[in-house]
Amino acid sequence: MKSVYFLLGVVLSCTAWSQASHARSVFVINSINCCSYDDSLRGFEASLDAKIIQVCLAENNDHAGILETVRQIAPDLIAAVGSTAAHFSARHISDIPIVYFMVMNPDDVLLQSKNTQGVVLNQNPALMLEMLTSLHLGAERIGTLSSDGMQNAFAMRHLQQAVEKKGLSLKIGRVGNKLDSIDAITQLVESSDAIILLPDRMAISARSFRQMVEISRQHRVPLLVPTGLFVKLGGLASFAHDAADIGHQAGEMANRILDGDTVERVEYPRHNQLVLNRTTVKWNRLRLPRSLQQGAKLYD
Repeated sequence: MKSVYFLLGVVLSCTAWSQASHARSVFVINSINCCSYDDSLRGFEASLDAKIIQVCLAENNDHAGILETVRQIAPDLIAAVGSTAAHFSARHISDIPIVYFMVMNPDDVLLQSKNTQGVVLNQNPALMLEMLTSLHLGAERIGTLSSDGMQNAFAMRHLQQAVEKKGLSLKIGRVGNKLDSIDAITQLVESSDAIILLPDRMAISARSFRQMVEISRQHRVPLLVPTGLFVKLGGLASFAHDAADIGHQAGEMANRILDGDTVERVEYPRHNQLVLNRTTVKWNRLRLPRSLQQGAKLYD
């Protein structure tokens, strides 16, 4: 009953909007209330030139009612925060532009929907390769892991494109289950100058990652990782993203769509803070240029 009253309130408030003005409206569908999503929403709202109504899927089980509210309001744009909200929106809403953010590894549901676009949480592989160049590694052979389920299909395609553009070679270790990842990484360090791990829950677990770190250190093959947490656990480097800025970037994308402009279907975060593990730097006998240390987040 609570959700019914809430949705009724949403409809009434938006009816009042339409009567008061012709202001552009955005319907925000949030996956769950948490600190990072809340930060991203603050950034989104700060940059958006439109009226906003917000619902949270985790706190409202009447999903059919949410869709009925969207139909009645007829907003100019849907903003989806997190993977759950993004998939819910893409599967059920096809006639309103959707901007998603705080989503890692968007799958074909999002990439093939004609009305979806967004800012992903993935690392930009071009930046990872540039960072290797800054370390003067001369890395020409790049290794990575990929599970049979292709949970990282989006990231893999973009890594392949970035490697090809640089004229480098890419060797992919196939992982059928979580136990295969150690064997795959052991083989990769023999034939790679650096390894870039993509976000893949099948290929990387907390237990297997610790073993990967030891193997990479023993062979002095740099291990670039998907998030700052993995750097803290022993990976060489990654990039950290600010949730509020990702929301701000998504808000600017929404503004362009509302203005009738064309936008890229997928954008990487524009602000990236380098995260480094100094102990791993020493293990790999790397010289860390002062330019890389400036502004970087460092773990020991």
